[in-house]
Amino acid sequence: MTTVNVFTNQSLTNATYSGRFGSITGYTYTGPTTSLISNVQTFSTAGTLPAGPTGWQKPSYGNFVRIECSGGGGGGHPLQAPFGDPANSGGGGGGFNYVFLPLSLFNPQVQVIVGAGGDAAPGGNSSIGPIGPSGTIITGYGGGAGGGRDNFGGGGGGMAGAGTAGNSGGTGGAQGGGNGSPSPGPLNGTIFGGGGGGNWRTATKTGGSSIYGGGGGSSGVLPGGLSVFAGPGGGWGDDTTKDGVPPGGGGGSTGGGTITSGRGAAGQVRVFVF
Repeated sequence: MTTVNVFTNQSLTNATYSGRFGSITGYTYTGPTTSLISNVQTFSTAGTLPAGPTGWQKPSYGNFVRIECSGGGGGGHPLQAPFGDPANSGGGGGGFNYVFLPLSLFNPQVQVIVGAGGDAAPGGNSSIGPIGPSGTIITGYGGGAGGGRDNFGGGGGGMAGAGTAGNSGGTGGAQGGGNGSPSPGPLNGTIFGGGGGGNWRTATKTGGSSIYGGGGGSSGVLPGGLSVFAGPGGGWGDDTTKDGVPPGGGGGSTGGGTITSGRGAAGQVRVFVF
């Protein structure tokens, strides 16, 4: 876990944010002011951190909390396809979920779970909670594992459910799109659901893309589906092991010969206090 205090005695004007891992441009300092973000705690190592010294620690200041949970990426399919036949598939990326809550709802220490990346298996879910009187748990769902020859890539995790394995059709997580499709409209893959997995034997070999859902895994010599906030899907191995990009990227698939599959990347939980 890393804890960072930022924006102390600073403010930004004329600022433009250019992406989750992008930069802030056109900024000027306007003198001392109250902090915008007073505390950030990041958890990126797979495992369960019980409520206690290793879990999330409630700071003594702040009013609101933004939670970001990214599920673990699914692993690529492990079995070798016939030589020269890149028909196995990559794993789906882990989904992304976020919420804003009052700091007053939180106990002094809260359990955190970081989903593991799948090794020829689905990615694990990431979560934080319980929170408040109702015991709310915020979850980022894992991506599905890649399928074997003539099967689909793993479905990306959605905001409301995990992606399915490629051998089961590779559908995206809840509110997710169809196999290998970026989906036609809102609330159906392109925004909140996971991208569907691609299939080597169809016209949609590349995994579907999403905004908050994980990208679907591809089948064949193609990259996996993309996501703005969540993990990308895994692509074909291309003669090397392709591990997923953290947080939550799907692992690459196997190809012909002796190529082995890549592992999905572990998920992540980040908590910002304002």
